[in-house]
Amino acid sequence: KPYTASDSDLDSVLAERGLSRIPASSARVDDVLLWVTGGVSTTIGTGSKVKSSTAPALFSLESAVAFTGSTSGPFRGVRFALGSFSVGAVLSVTLDGVAYTHTVLTGQSQAVALAALATTVNAGAFSGAAAYVMRSGVHTLQVEADSFTANAFSVHFTEAEVAKAGVFVADNPGTQAAPALFLDTIQTPVTNWLSVEQPADGQDGRDMETDTEARVRMLRGRYSGRATEDSIQEALYRV
Repeated sequence: KPYTASDSDLDSVLAERGLSRIPASSARVDDVLLWVTGGVSTTIGTGSKVKSSTAPALFSLESAVAFTGSTSGPFRGVRFALGSFSVGAVLSVTLDGVAYTHTVLTGQSQAVALAALATTVNAGAFSGAAAYVMRSGVHTLQVEADSFTANAFSVHFTEAEVAKAGVFVADNPGTQAAPALFLDTIQTPVTNWLSVEQPADGQDGRDMETDTEARVRMLRGRYSGRATEDSIQEALYRV
């Protein structure tokens, strides 16, 4: 009986209809930011591994990501570390050829000044987003976009970290969720590779299709089979 078959018998029934059991798949994350020291040539090789701090599953880099040491990019992200400044200082970053500035006002802290500069960037023509963040005790302007250049910045800043995107795939196929912020830990140390950031959800992995799932898919007649009597009947029912 085709619709009560199981295991290899069900595989044979599926094959008669031009179908096959859906195999297990590995979770995949297409946009993982690899943050490295700015201004330094660094290559993160194919197969380099990352993981979540809350789960043991390892993910491997699909293709190498190279940084030439350029301070202008293009980049996926830049973290500008703010040094000392005084009232009246003009904080400036030039992104994709457009300069964004903020003049420090009396009483403004580093955090407030950087937040104001981020607001100016976000209100302008820049295609990405900027935000004030505190990283390891350093006041930082973090800028991210799909791809952009950081053409120049005022003397108050250091281009402390830069990022490009890499694709990571779970080492083992099977059920594995990959929600935003899941990948956060470097497993393969590389000189100048500082951190990873996963801004968006990835594609979850799944186990091999079960007998029940395969039967349901077959019954729904989602796919055309070969010219067996049953497949012809299924096609007629769908007309």
